[in-house]
Amino acid sequence: MRPLLLLCLLGAATLQAQYLDISTTADGSIVYFSTTLARAGTDDPTQGRIYSIGADGLKVVEERRREDPAGQPAVTNYYWLSAPEVSQDGRLLAITGHRDCTSGRNCVGVTTTQTTIRGLALTGSDLRAPVHFSPNGRYALLEREQNLSAQPAALIDLTTGERTTLSFFNTATRPGFIVTDNGRVVSADGWVHIWDRTGNRTTLTDLLQEDATSAVTDRSGSVIVYTSRWDYPHAAFSRIRVVDPTTRAQRTLIEGFADFYQPVLSADGRRVLFLTTSRFDDSGFLGPAQAYVINIDGTGLRPVTRDPAGVKLAILSGDGRVAFAVTNAGRLVRIDVDSGAEMELLPRTISIDATFSCLTGPVTPGSLRLLSGVAYDDEPVRILFDDMEAPIVSRRPGEVLFQIPWEMAGRNAMMRIETTVPPGPFQQPELRTQLGFGGNFGCIFSLPAEYGTRAGYGFVPYSLAFGQDYRLITPDNPARLGEAVNFYATGLGAVDPPVATGQPGPVEPLARLRDSIQCNLPVLYAGLAPGLVGIYQLQLQLPADPEPTYGLPELTGIRCSVPGSGDFYGLLPVKRN
Repeated sequence: MRPLLLLCLLGAATLQAQYLDISTTADGSIVYFSTTLARAGTDDPTQGRIYSIGADGLKVVEERRREDPAGQPAVTNYYWLSAPEVSQDGRLLAITGHRDCTSGRNCVGVTTTQTTIRGLALTGSDLRAPVHFSPNGRYALLEREQNLSAQPAALIDLTTGERTTLSFFNTATRPGFIVTDNGRVVSADGWVHIWDRTGNRTTLTDLLQEDATSAVTDRSGSVIVYTSRWDYPHAAFSRIRVVDPTTRAQRTLIEGFADFYQPVLSADGRRVLFLTTSRFDDSGFLGPAQAYVINIDGTGLRPVTRDPAGVKLAILSGDGRVAFAVTNAGRLVRIDVDSGAEMELLPRTISIDATFSCLTGPVTPGSLRLLSGVAYDDEPVRILFDDMEAPIVSRRPGEVLFQIPWEMAGRNAMMRIETTVPPGPFQQPELRTQLGFGGNFGCIFSLPAEYGTRAGYGFVPYSLAFGQDYRLITPDNPARLGEAVNFYATGLGAVDPPVATGQPGPVEPLARLRDSIQCNLPVLYAGLAPGLVGIYQLQLQLPADPEPTYGLPELTGIRCSVPGSGDFYGLLPVKRN
């Protein structure tokens, strides 16, 4: 056994944004957003509220106190507000509210979502899902609510009240125009579709050639921009594509060694804003996502943001001159696209992400844990379990990698996070939670997405594994039959001899698992990885004829378990003779 530098390969969780559903007018003079954060100095409950920022600063647009009359069913008013959508001229504002109704006979068929459009007397309480305006504010696309009694998706003419039912399940709320000034609607559910005002659908792309998502259009509907992936095995990254609705001609606007996503098109169709993890160089490295703009003809590529923590969400004003971005540091910023001048509208605010991965799933003493969120960039951070401080192994923007103390085994403890992030207009959430440490939760680390997946659409990632010569195992460099293969994992439990919290796995003697481990392949070693903190190493013997997985001879599955844990799995590419 020997130490192995693999922390750079460990998967990171997706960061959450504190400010959601941002929407702006044609000139970017005002931006609307929703948040569940409480205002500083108030007793605000945890629920969604709508705010705006314009020339007169930060304002509360709408909030509703939760009501629950005694003796009534578990249904309240539509108090949880989200999805503000403003028309380009600022005349109309749609606000979506949600109310409680999660179980029991009183909830059968109960409407749980209601959208109200301010500035318009024609519609009101009968809208049961978020809406998307056309740039001129004449049409609104009504999404379909996730409810048994839900109304179908529909296009509404806001001047006449005429409603046209559309034959798709729903449209995931996204930035950018999806309704044109003349009432046509675009969507992408693997294919790119366009509907006319009578509800007739035209399909513009071929699912057998690519998987299309996140379609947006300009105000005239003369061009559609969307994201897509090629079929397996070329689908590690997304790209941005363009389709002409008239000719159905398609072309790639931008792609490369990175993900390209969340496109937004200016109202005139000339400028596209998007997010990407690309560095646009030959380094082979990815970075925190940034916002870029590019002209629809492929010229004029340039960055809009250069935030060290990266960008979670960005939108473009209708005239294409102003961008708003929510960063992974919890900031809301306004950027003049042409000059690059940036104005901070809201400072960073702490939040924690709960996205599942080997490093963010159930907690096990001795294993690594990823604290993923925002505002951890350059501020001191302490992580405590009761009064015991957890050792921090590494840090990078938005992430703190730490070890759960071995001493927590069999205990309950209060996990607290202490930072010195300065206060802003919203209160910092209380960063504490009660945790129990009663079992093992095994998990084998996966290779990053750029090495591919078994299915090509983000499913079944390959495991992080090294051959007996410590070369990285990938589909292009598969494992050889009969060789010893090294996997890396978390959550496998206690070891002998014990290792102190914060100390790496020893080389001599090796710290082997205290409990026996059962795998579908012969186990040569199971214990702490020498030289690494909180990471386990599994060395398994690959047989001369491993069983295929998914019916594919070039793949074999790994299945293991330790007492107190369910089965955990891995996937290995192999080279057969």
